[in-house]
Parts: sequence; structure tokens; C-alpha cells
Amino acid sequence: MRKKESNIFKICKTTVFYPGKDFMPSSILLINKSINIISTIFIVIFLGFVLDFINAGFLIGNFGIFSLLVYVPLKVYLFAGIYGSVLDIVYGEEYVLGISNFNANAKKFWKLYCGCLILPFILFILIQNVSFFGFRVRLADVIYFSNVFVISFFIYYAAKIKYVSLSKKGCCTILDLFVILFCLCVEAILYFLDHYFALYEYLPGNFVVIGRLYVHFFEFIYIAHLFCNYYALPAGSNAEEKELFIINPAGGGILNYFGSFFLRTYPPIFLVLKALTPKYYRIREFNRVMWHKRYFKKGVLVAITSFSSNSPDSYYIAKEFKKLGAKVIMGGPHVSFLPREALEFCDSVVVGDCTSVWPEIIRDYEHNCLKKEYRGVFNSGYPLPIHEELMKAPLAEVKDFLETTRGCKFRCDFCTVPAICGSTINSKPISEVLELLSRFKGKYKLINFIDNNIFCNPQYAKELFKAMPPLNLKWVSQCTIDIAADEEALKLAKQAGCIGLLIGYEINASSLEKDKKGKLSLADKYIEYTKKIKKAGINIKAHFIFGFEDDNFLSLFKLWIFCLRINPAITVISFLTPFPGTKIYSDMLGAARIESLNWRNYSCQNQVFKHKNINSLFSLFVYPLIYVFFLFTTSKVGYLLVIIAIFVLSFD
Repeated sequence: MRKKESNIFKICKTTVFYPGKDFMPSSILLINKSINIISTIFIVIFLGFVLDFINAGFLIGNFGIFSLLVYVPLKVYLFAGIYGSVLDIVYGEEYVLGISNFNANAKKFWKLYCGCLILPFILFILIQNVSFFGFRVRLADVIYFSNVFVISFFIYYAAKIKYVSLSKKGCCTILDLFVILFCLCVEAILYFLDHYFALYEYLPGNFVVIGRLYVHFFEFIYIAHLFCNYYALPAGSNAEEKELFIINPAGGGILNYFGSFFLRTYPPIFLVLKALTPKYYRIREFNRVMWHKRYFKKGVLVAITSFSSNSPDSYYIAKEFKKLGAKVIMGGPHVSFLPREALEFCDSVVVGDCTSVWPEIIRDYEHNCLKKEYRGVFNSGYPLPIHEELMKAPLAEVKDFLETTRGCKFRCDFCTVPAICGSTINSKPISEVLELLSRFKGKYKLINFIDNNIFCNPQYAKELFKAMPPLNLKWVSQCTIDIAADEEALKLAKQAGCIGLLIGYEINASSLEKDKKGKLSLADKYIEYTKKIKKAGINIKAHFIFGFEDDNFLSLFKLWIFCLRINPAITVISFLTPFPGTKIYSDMLGAARIESLNWRNYSCQNQVFKHKNINSLFSLFVYPLIYVFFLFTTSKVGYLLVIIAIFVLSFD
């Protein structure tokens, strides 16, 4: 028995990728790698299922034109993007499947994928009159049973497009062939169950369809790994290359991840760090992705930005990287206010703005002498390297970093901006703003300024507005309502292309909070100023806060009446949250009113402190309903959504 095992082992040992290695470890390693990758792209697999499900519904309803004009182009776009992005991950070019990389690959490989779709049609024409075991071959059968050839065709020619020349390096193994054959059998069984029993018409059958797609993409990833081993393709960065991992954790669980996949903005801090990091670093970006173990790597520099509600995710990621020996730097608002807490999980923290200290951090990292704490200077302004980076970066990234000023002239006790910026207001040179905006002329119909308050420096704002009309851009931003007190500024903003402003009303005109100094003292003029802004032709996204000291359910009703009177385009109501760094946080902490320090709850949707008039169960059960009720009953967008819902339901 032992002799037979030894002989089998010797035979198998001759069919290995790498001389001197047993086939079992290398093949099982590829299986493990494939499973790790496919677990990180489940969202696009699910999208593929949704697309097939919708198409099946239209075919049942005899709407074949939908399949021809909508389904086929969408499927080409989706699968070309997925295939290309997966190859980037397998080849080590990327770690994650990002929307920008997805779009780039869809544009690059859609023609190749169309060519792949034609192959089964050609094969069908050749064998359409052939029958197997009494069954005549259908086109759908050919499409699914030729998957492995289509996949291999795409992988080979995608690599030719990307790398031009290929050199042979290894060969396939017996176990590799078995894995592929097993995948084909499983996919065939699922295909048979799906198509011959019409399982897509039943809820349990949907899992069969998803399972078939899952097996299909596993097969693609596995063959891509084999191809990478068969030819001398790059396998990521070389061992001596310095790498920087920039991470903006998702937070909020899987639902937040699904939403952020489509509505994800590019963090300005990513562009700042790319601009200030030496060019010999290879930068890996992780923007609000569901975290997986395969992303961890030793021997790299890791920069993590965090706010309160995603800080638990930030700490987990930092801790795991640190275990591997990577150097971890943490920053962001939450870490700036609670640096000692963050240092339990990382090597160094940045308190304040990292712009002024990042070059020092890089030098200390390279000399292995990182400090525990780096204090950034907020009034460091806008360094030229950042502007240069903005002038050459993709517009899809730059559009989320259009900023004219940083800071705010008001010092609201519930806001973190005063604690971060102090009384300083930094203004970017108008010439640089105009130079950057010129990149968008004729390319974007609408842009967004991310300023905390675009009117925090009235004189600067008016000069900027006067210079913008020739660019012919439409824009939105955040602003305080006192812009309506300056008729010239309001007129210039409209002429400059302003079509909408997010205004933090926070309270209604009858709230006792208006007795405080600052912007809340303007509450008596809210109605008057709102009319002026609307008359100027500017839409309003109104933000309100519930949970102030004297708020109760009667004040909530008064707030609703007030929202009806101003009737904004969109109404948003948040629950008062004492963020670390704010005055209300220190006051409540001193008075022992903070009930929860679970930072996941600090998302403006939960009650985390003792309130004399509001029970803590309110935010858990009632607040979500209040949020939706305010949106649907007091805003123009809400009215439109209600009309659409009634229209759709009327056809049932």
C-alpha cells in the first residue's frame, strides 16, 4: 500500500507548476486564493443575478426588445468590467474591485467580451443538427457548456492586450484539470435545474441561479490563476518596492457597503497623501470596502482615516496590520480628539491636519523612528503639490475635492468643525480654484463644492462668484443662511451657476436654542431668508437636528409645521449626537449623561445620551419613521417619490 502511494506521488510530482514543488500545495493554494477573491466581489455577482432575473421576467412577458436593447448591452458592460477587474486582482495590479477600475475595464474589454459571446453562436451553427442522448442541442446549452473555452479565450486575449508579449513559464497539473472539470459539472447541474425546471420563477430557485454565477466566477478566477502561472505575468509589486496602503473604512455593515458601492465619493485625504508621498511608493487604495483578510500585508506603511461611527472598523484593521509587522498611522476627526484611544491599536496618530506633517512621517518611517504622535498645523493652507495633483488626477477623483475655503465663521457647540479648524479660515487662491474648475468645463454638468461653509468669507466668496460665470458650470455646496442677508452675494452666486445649497437650519423659529449666539440666533429670519434664496432660483436641501435640551414631541410637531412652511427640495432630520471634540460632548461627559460609547452608534441616527424629555427607545424604533415622514411630507423630492409610488402601484 505504501509503495502504491509512493508511485502515485512520484507520477503527480512530474506535473507541477514550479519544479521541485508538489502539485497538491500549489493547486490547493490556487483554490484558496480563488475563494478569497470571489468572496470580495459578491456584490457584482449579485448584480449579474439581478440582471438575469429582470431579463427573465421581461422574456416571460414577451418583451424581447428589452433583452436586445437593454439587457445585452448591460451584460456586456457588467461582465467586461468584472472580468477585467478580476484579472487586475489576480495579476496583483489591484487589491479591490473599485467602481473607477470597473468602468475602465468595461471600456477596455467590451469588444473582447462581445467577441467571446460570438464564439458559442459559431459553435452552435456547426453542431445545431446534432443530438445527444435524444436531446437536440439548443443555443443556451452551447453557451453554458462552452464556458471554459470562452473564459480561456477572454483571459488569453485580455493579457495580450494588457502585456502584449507572453512567455511560457509552467504547465497545468492533474488536480487543476480536476478542479476545472468539477466546476463544469457543478455548473452544468445548476444550469440543468435552472433552465429545465424554470426555477427563476420561484424564490428557492434564485439561490440556484446565484450559485451558478458563483461557480462560473470561481472557475474564471481559477483559470486566471493558472494562466498567470503558465505565462510569466506580473504578480503585483516586487519585494523591494515600498507600498502605502490608504484606507477609508466602510463602517455601517453590509447595507452601507452596498449603498456606498454606487454612491461612493473619493476621499480628499487620498489625493492629499498621493500628492505628498514620494513617487517611488506604490499606493494601494481601499475606499469604503468590506474588509477581507487577503488585504492584509506585512512590511507596508498603512494610513487609516476615521470618523466616530467607523472607528471600530478602523481599529480592527489597524490592529491586524500591526500584528503582521506593518507600520500603521491613524488620523481623521475621531483620532484627533481621542489619540490615546487610537494608540492602543496603531503605531502613530496624526492630531489635526496631516498636510503639514506627512512628509515628516514618511522620513521617520523610512528611518524606522516613527513618533507616537504628530500634530498637524491647520493653517498650513493649500500646498502647491496638492494643487498639482488635482490638476493631473482623474476628474472622477477631483470632483470630490473641489474646495474653496476650509473652516467656518460660526462656533456651534454640536459641530466638530470649530474644534478641528479653530477660528482660522483658509482660502485657496482664486486663480488656483479657477484653473481647477476649467478642467470640468464641458465635461461635467454639475459639480459640488465640499466647503464647510462656502460663504464663511463673504468678500472672498463674492470675488470667486464674479470670476466663475465664463466657466458655465452648475454647482451646489454647503452654506449658512446668512448669505440671503447679502443680496449682492446671493445674486452673484446664482450668476456663478449655483443651483442648490445645503443649509443647516438645525432648529425652527420657536426653538429656545435660538437664544444661543451664532447661526441659530438667525432663526427668527429663517422664513424671510428662505424666500429670498428661493426667489433667486436656488434650491435648498434643509438639515434639521432633533434632540436639543428642550426638545420634546410637541417641538417635533412644530418642526414639522416649520418644514412645511419653507418646503425645501429635500428635508433631512438627524438626531443630536455629541461627537468627541464638540462642546456638548465635553459638557455631557462631565455631567455623566453619555449612555453609550459604542462609536458605531455615533451616526446621527441614535440617541446616545440621557434626555429629560425623550426616551432612548425613541431613536431605535421611532426615529427611522420620523426621518422618512419628514422627507415624504415636507420636501419637493418627497412629493415626487410619493407620486411615483402611487403611479407604480396603480398598475398592480
